Amino acid sequence: MRSRKRKGELAGIRDILEDVFTTDGFKRPFARICVRWSEVVGEAVSHHAAPTRLEREVLHVQVENSVWASELSFLKPDILRKLDEILGSGKVKDVVFRVVARSETRPV
Repeated sequence: MRSRKRKGELAGIRDILEDVFTTDGFKRPFARICVRWSEVVGEAVSHHAAPTRLEREVLHVQVENSVWASELSFLKPDILRKLDEILGSGKVKDVVFRVVARSETRPV
């Protein structure tokens, strides 16, 4: 587990989840994407879009409407660059955005 700066200092949820995924052998790319999603797309965008799966080097992302799908399509090169920084080059080669009705979505 990651060492904390001071004894008794609380760790952030991201640090805790990364420790769990790493320590327990769950160091899978999709888990790492989920843990760091708000860092990849930004806090504001992360409330409107969420990764759903990573399949054959394609990240599938659900978005709440077509406006967000369009916006994220323009940001795709930046998203891929940030994913390369987090996961290493080539783990994600494409990102597909799917509009999901609000009633179908999981909380993001």
